[in-house]
Parts: sequence; structure tokens; C-alpha cells
Amino acid sequence: MLGAKMLVHGQVQGVGFRYMAVNIARKYEITGKVKNLMDGNVYIEAFGKAAELENFIKEIKASPFPSHVADVEISYCNTDDPPQRFRVAY
Repeated sequence: MLGAKMLVHGQVQGVGFRYMAVNIARKYEITGKVKNLMDGNVYIEAFGKAAELENFIKEIKASPFPSHVADVEISYCNTDDPPQRFRVAY
């Protein structure tokens, strides 16, 4: 299964971004996690079928107001043992 590790920069904390990511993940049957980082960025690990994963990434990049995604760093990977669900990590 294809995976993406994403570092999301911009106004992405304190605006409901993590819960928006959970909803987008459910829409595309993506598993993984989303987590706020101490530096104000958000880290996402996402796993799914290639087309669904790309759709997930597109929607993350185009997140609606009040969040604002300035940049997303992405590294792709493969896994044979993806998580069973998408969750907010603390």
C-alpha cells in the first residue's frame, strides 16, 4: 500500500485542521495519523490506494478558510502493514 509522510506549513493549528484532515481521510478511505508539532506545523502519515491518496493530498493542500496551507513537504513510501484507521495523534 502506498503511503505519504507530509509536513504541512502555514496557518494549520488552532483552526480545526486536524479534524478536517480526519474527515477528508474518511472520504477517501485513508488510514494513518495527523499531529500538531511544537513548531506550528502539522505532520500527517497517510496510507491508501494511489488515486485516493493523491485526492487526499490535493484536498489537504486546498484546505478551506480559516486554515491556510502555505507548503506541503511530501515523501512517499510503501507498507505492507498500514494502520487500520486515521486518527488524531497527541
